[in-house]
Amino acid sequence: MQLKVILGLVTATLLASCQNGTVDISYQYSNQVDRDMFHQGIYSIGEGKEEMVGTSIETYGKVTWRTSGQQTIFERRYVLDKSRGYHKHSMPLELSYRIPEVDLVAEGVTKVSAIHGNEQFVPKVVENLPVKEKFKRQLRDTRYQLEFDRYDKRRWDIGHLLSGKIPKNTNITELLKSQGKLPMPAFPVDSVVTKSMNSLANLSCLEYTVYYSERDPFPYYLWEQFAYSTDQGKNYKNYKADSTRFAVAYTVFINPETGVLCQEREVKRGVNYISNPESKEQFSFISNVTDETLYTKPEDAK
Repeated sequence: MQLKVILGLVTATLLASCQNGTVDISYQYSNQVDRDMFHQGIYSIGEGKEEMVGTSIETYGKVTWRTSGQQTIFERRYVLDKSRGYHKHSMPLELSYRIPEVDLVAEGVTKVSAIHGNEQFVPKVVENLPVKEKFKRQLRDTRYQLEFDRYDKRRWDIGHLLSGKIPKNTNITELLKSQGKLPMPAFPVDSVVTKSMNSLANLSCLEYTVYYSERDPFPYYLWEQFAYSTDQGKNYKNYKADSTRFAVAYTVFINPETGVLCQEREVKRGVNYISNPESKEQFSFISNVTDETLYTKPEDAK
């Protein structure tokens, strides 16, 4: 009996050591890395205790990480769209995944120096949408390209935030501050927490989550989904969208040996503020957005 207890304690200690410990992360893009990409975005509105799913975006593509001299280049190529729901041809950020090709260039690994392709959003995506002209006019806003560039850079920064020996199952916010990686100038990070290793796409990947908050500069589409697809929202069709505040948990699964992403998941809990143009009366409703991107080895890869 005593031997069983001792063995149990030893096993528990070994498991704890394995789960906690550290993992060494490095970015090895010298050999070109190709992946198939599946992206899904789910947009839902809170109505009382229920959640009304209005739009589900599903986009397929191919991505490549490679180096050229001192530069790291990430290429995303659009292949196929299988979206459905209320705003399947409306959500600007989701539509950006249908741009034929977007290239991001980083000096070394971490410093993004250029993003090419988002300027093709209007001619290559918007003009080909099967929607009325009045809806296309909404999507021709030149600010969208700036937002796409900003988001692509943020995604790259979060996916390359960790390097070297990183402790698992730990809040590493202070560690990143001591390394000069926090605070990030583009957006305020509340905390960064690592978890354990997970098996994804036949690779062992470290999970970590970046928590932050942000304001949505284009809340129109969430308001419209609320106003035209929920029972409660019908009472607010004469209101206008003011702003949305999101609490965000951005989770990354990364292969430590190569630095290649296995999966990204962004969960956003939003409070959306709308107002009556005449009376100025305000109202708010809850929205939930989940964006998930999975990277898998192509079937023909060795």
